Amino acid sequence: MDEAIALYHQVIDINPHFAWAYHSLGDALVKQEYFDDALNYFHKAVEINPHIASFYYHLSEVLAIQGKFNRAIIYFDKFLKINFKNQPNFSNNGCIEKFLNNQITESSFWSALKYAHLLSHQNHIEPAINVYQKIIQDSPYQYSEVYNKLGELLLKTEDTKKAVSVFETAIFLEPQTARYYINFAEATNLWNPCVRAYRKAIKLNPVEFYDYYNQLEINHTHNIKVKNPIFVVGCGHSGTSVMLALLGSHPCFYPIPYESEIFLKNISKIKEQMRIWDDECLADGKLRWIEKTPPHIFQIGKFMKIRPQSQFIIMLRDGRDVVCSLKHRPDYQRFFERIDRWIYDNLAGLLYWEHPRVRVVKYEDLVSNPEDTLIKICNFLGEKYNDKMLEFHKTEKHWYSEEIVKPEIIDTMTKHKQNRNWQINQALFDGRGRWQQEMTPGEKIIFKKKAQQYLLEWGYVQDDNW
Repeated sequence: MDEAIALYHQVIDINPHFAWAYHSLGDALVKQEYFDDALNYFHKAVEINPHIASFYYHLSEVLAIQGKFNRAIIYFDKFLKINFKNQPNFSNNGCIEKFLNNQITESSFWSALKYAHLLSHQNHIEPAINVYQKIIQDSPYQYSEVYNKLGELLLKTEDTKKAVSVFETAIFLEPQTARYYINFAEATNLWNPCVRAYRKAIKLNPVEFYDYYNQLEINHTHNIKVKNPIFVVGCGHSGTSVMLALLGSHPCFYPIPYESEIFLKNISKIKEQMRIWDDECLADGKLRWIEKTPPHIFQIGKFMKIRPQSQFIIMLRDGRDVVCSLKHRPDYQRFFERIDRWIYDNLAGLLYWEHPRVRVVKYEDLVSNPEDTLIKICNFLGEKYNDKMLEFHKTEKHWYSEEIVKPEIIDTMTKHKQNRNWQINQALFDGRGRWQQEMTPGEKIIFKKKAQQYLLEWGYVQDDNW
């Protein structure tokens, strides 16, 4: 074995890009029980060629030997995704009963975990759930990935209440894994916990957030009546409502007159709601519908999979003005939370800025040069500009409230909706620069420490001398 290890090193010296040499060297080191060294070479093999199933399998095996089951199951999952078609059917009742009727011990833990994973990959959902639950019941150890996998299966069965609880446990055990927060957000039907989980995921790992939705598999719906709807998204208080009112006055567009919150629904219910909007749009004699819910900035990847020809307008506004506007919201009394909302909502959209079906529109451009900005938006949408859009305020709208009254104090959600409804019934006005009167010196210091880099990156300042 020592001679074999030496020869593999020579092979790598001759050709350092030969993935199988690293894999074989790792395999030889495993036999010598040099597990840490073996892992390094297995990782190198994967880095050179990420398409070989056995590389991931041996990685998972070594990690399991070391008791690192969270990481082991992740690599086993990658092995299955590559090698799935060649797997025999593992759903026979004898195997299931073997695990369910006997105590899962330390020695059988990894076998049970792999078996549950195989079942889930072959879409044997209920048996897989039973095995995962048995593992959790019997194992003296608490592995976050076991809870996460169980939660993903419960989500498939639409048992969202149990899924939320299981994802919460996964997060408690491993609070630095972005995927767990995304799964929790997908499971919960509560607005604030959902958006805060999305922001945490973006904060931890924006690439994993993007990959999550990029790899999402959604069956295409046939006979879609409106193939190219429009979504207006962004951090709240960035001009999304005004943009909906402007575009909704175009003769081709049907505006959805409320925030739908469909990000809190599962995929089948989202599809169903979109079909309803199709019918409403066509019944109103319009060609396309427009939907505006700011947190749908987290759902761009999903909506692209559901309606591949949809288009997105991301509203972007100076964060200093946004945090000042948000201070009236009961849920955002803390200054740090307002900054986080502006940063991480916009970072979710930033992942798609270069996408051809996405257009970023600065609030400042809209209010300072509305006609030119709207012409560019219409060109992006493939529709002719219509000057009636700038007359949006001449038609009364009761989208968010029955009254068109500006409240004196905005201290409840009802008052916030009244204020929003009042705004969309006024002519376009310039709300730039309110931070200059409203931000305290202390708040300026905090904002610079947390968000100055984004003001610079997105062209709002030249330096920190403000």
